[in-house]
Amino acid sequence: MQETIPEDARKHPEDSSGEKCNRLSRPAKRLGIGFNVALQILFVLLLIASVNYLGFRHYKRWDLTKGENYTLSTTTTNFLQNSDVSLELVVAFVRSSALASDVLNLVEEYKRQNPERIELTFIDPARDPNKLEAAKLKYGLDLTENVVIVASGESSKTVHESEMVATPTQRGQSGDDVEFYGEDILTSAMISVTEGSQRKLYILAGKGQLRQSPRGSAYNVLESFARRQNATLEPLRLDDLDSFPDDADGVILLNAVYDLTDREIGLLEEYWQRRRGGVLVLLNPQGTTPRLNGFLDKNGISPRGDRVLYAESTGAGPRTQFLVQSTFVPGSRITEAFWGLNTTFGGQTCSLRVKEGDEELQRKTIEVKPLLEAATRFWGETSFLEKLPSLDPADNAPPVFVAASAELGALADERLRIDSSRMVVVGNATLADPDMQIASNYDFICASLNWLLDREELMGIAPKIKTRHHISLSPEQHQRIFWICAITLPAAVAGFGLFVWAVRRV
Repeated sequence: MQETIPEDARKHPEDSSGEKCNRLSRPAKRLGIGFNVALQILFVLLLIASVNYLGFRHYKRWDLTKGENYTLSTTTTNFLQNSDVSLELVVAFVRSSALASDVLNLVEEYKRQNPERIELTFIDPARDPNKLEAAKLKYGLDLTENVVIVASGESSKTVHESEMVATPTQRGQSGDDVEFYGEDILTSAMISVTEGSQRKLYILAGKGQLRQSPRGSAYNVLESFARRQNATLEPLRLDDLDSFPDDADGVILLNAVYDLTDREIGLLEEYWQRRRGGVLVLLNPQGTTPRLNGFLDKNGISPRGDRVLYAESTGAGPRTQFLVQSTFVPGSRITEAFWGLNTTFGGQTCSLRVKEGDEELQRKTIEVKPLLEAATRFWGETSFLEKLPSLDPADNAPPVFVAASAELGALADERLRIDSSRMVVVGNATLADPDMQIASNYDFICASLNWLLDREELMGIAPKIKTRHHISLSPEQHQRIFWICAITLPAAVAGFGLFVWAVRRV
């Protein structure tokens, strides 16, 4: 019988043999594809593991919040990085507290700065009653509210939840804002337990009046600054004293309207020559203080009796601006963290002549440096009562300095500077005014006090006050948000998915 060969096979005899070869090679192809896929999966897993390992060992955090809410101040980081004392932080907070997340994030950031020296213990009193009782016995405390215990050796300090927050009613203001002082209070507590005894600051009384405002006075501001830097501030009258107290780590002369007597200048000179004194002078430009000015001039800083201002003629008439914008000057440890930043002085300001590099001062081992320079459009005007003052040869042209420092015993070897006396002079007394407490003024005062107290590790930008805002919504707004988030948006996504599925089906 003759075999019938299909027409297609007669025309393309190689097709039938090729199909047979393809059928024979399919298992090999499948094996190759499977091996390729497995190899790709292995490489992906190795890549993911490598990225996770590197991310765990070498990571970088970015704080993208507007107010840098998760970034510690330079004062805190300097303290933590330079401290060689072990600290234990015990956080006893119920997790339902409104401040719990803020406090936990804060102490964890402390731990990241110095993991070898800081030990963290978290206690939720509602869930860990046994741990809470152990902490009570160890520190001898009655923990009836949320607290953070800061301990170092035998010394400990307890910070209560109520101390970390200030409500509008506490500040004499209205609104729903809440200010969080957590970093400020906890850093102060750590300084306290590591240093032990508090430093002592005195403010000279009876030389001027401190303006009162609803937010307090300059004395209250300075007292608050001192307390947060583990120091106390007390008034001091020199009438019945033969010398400054031996425990005076620093002396503040604020807003002096009346001059010091010859006897008081002698006491101040004797204190300055101790080689461990610290003096902060906030001048009142309207005061008449020739003896005080003479003492300052002898140490390289001379108040010039003018007013720093800017005047111009406008379409509305002459305009004179006494509100001085200033820039921090580089070259000093005080302003090291503020280089290029600006601040503003209220009221009136007198300029200072700074005898930087003076040979006579150098022979006395006195080093003088400018700290703040007024903006270039400002000058020191001697005829400041005129309707439209103008810069003339009798005035003090830029650069105009409004703050300066002097150090007696400023030797080249930093190790020998522990026996130096230090002084900061500012040509404006409103720097400590509670109504002028902008952040840069706050930082500058804190840095100045720490420099006077010979605590460079605490100099820098002070802890920030975080403000939280509350939004009040009506029941109608709540209902509208629910419909948008829970109904409208999911329905829109589901509808779009059905549309794409229907298109693909066609």
